[in-house]
Amino acid sequence: MDVGSSFPGHLRTLANPLLTDGVNLNQELVNQGWCWWYRKYAPSDAELEKLEKDARDAKKGLWTDPQPVPLWEWRKRKSLSGQAFFLVLARLELACVARNGTHTCRA
Repeated sequence: MDVGSSFPGHLRTLANPLLTDGVNLNQELVNQGWCWWYRKYAPSDAELEKLEKDARDAKKGLWTDPQPVPLWEWRKRKSLSGQAFFLVLARLELACVARNGTHTCRA
């Protein structure tokens, strides 16, 4: 495994895991279209950039979807939808209290 330095401001160590046959796992996953090149942690990796572009052009893996959603965006959306759910519950409770003057109301 080729281990780089910790990413500034994060408790992470960047690494390039190598399989027993010498294949770089990060590059292979991007090449096959199974993951994004995460620019935040490897902003100047020209090889990952090329591999992702090739996988996109060939519509491999996740690139078969016309509008794939990056994991970091999916997590953000999921988090926001969870917050919206609790906001709705809070509004229901407030409406119930306003109507009955107590917390005993059930929605």
